[in-house]
Amino acid sequence: MALWVLLAVALAAGGGFLVWKGLQERPPEETPEPSRTFSMSAEEAVAARPSDAPDVETIVIPPELKESLGPYVRTEPVPEDTEGDFISRLQIPSIYVDAGIVDQGVSADNAMNLPRNLSKVGLLDTVQPLRARSGSTLIAGHVVYNGDRGALYYLGEVKPGAAVSTWDDRGRRQEWVVSGVHLYRQTELPDELFATDGERRLYLVTCGGDFIRTSRGWLYSDNIVVTAVPVS
Repeated sequence: MALWVLLAVALAAGGGFLVWKGLQERPPEETPEPSRTFSMSAEEAVAARPSDAPDVETIVIPPELKESLGPYVRTEPVPEDTEGDFISRLQIPSIYVDAGIVDQGVSADNAMNLPRNLSKVGLLDTVQPLRARSGSTLIAGHVVYNGDRGALYYLGEVKPGAAVSTWDDRGRRQEWVVSGVHLYRQTELPDELFATDGERRLYLVTCGGDFIRTSRGWLYSDNIVVTAVPVS
C-alpha cells in the first residue's frame, strides 16, 4: 500500500498556502486525530509547562499496539541529552519523537517531497530556518508511508505546555513549548505558517482527517498543525 505525501506550496505577495496530499490507490488507514484542539498565548503556554514534576508526562500506548506501530514510531522514552549533541534534530519527549531534520525545498511544480526515511522529518526551506530570530519555521513529517507509520504519528496528542527541542544545522539548541493544536482543511492553512517576519513560531505538521477519493487516488482531507513558541 503506497502513500505519497506531498506539500504543494504556492507563495504570493500577501502570504502563502500549503496543500499536503496523502495519495494512495486504496483508502489509507485511520490515523490519530487530536483528542482536543486548543490555542493559548505564549505566556500561557510557558506557564503551562510542568514545573515540579521531574518526569515527562507521556502519552500512553497500549502494550498490544507497540509492535504493530512499526519501526519508526518510538514507544520508549527519549533519552536526555546535553546541548550540542545533535545537528538538525527534533525531539518531543511527551510523544516519543526523536527525529533527524532534513531541509526540503519546493520543486518547479510547487511540490515538496518529504523524506522517504520515516525516522526523519522535513524542514520547509521557503520559510525561516531554525536559527532565525523572527517569523515561522515549518517542520513536516509523514503520518503513514508505504503502509508504515511515521515519526509524527502521534503528533495530535501533544498537550498544552509540552516541551519541544530543536537543534539547528550548527548544533545550537532551542527550547519550545506547545501553545496550540489545530485541525485545518488542507487548502485552508493560515498564512502565519509561512510568515518570514513577525513573532517567532515553530509549526509541526502531518496529515489527518477524513479520506477523500480523487481521480488520482485517496487523499487525507486535513492537516494536524501543532504550534510551539520559543522559551527564552
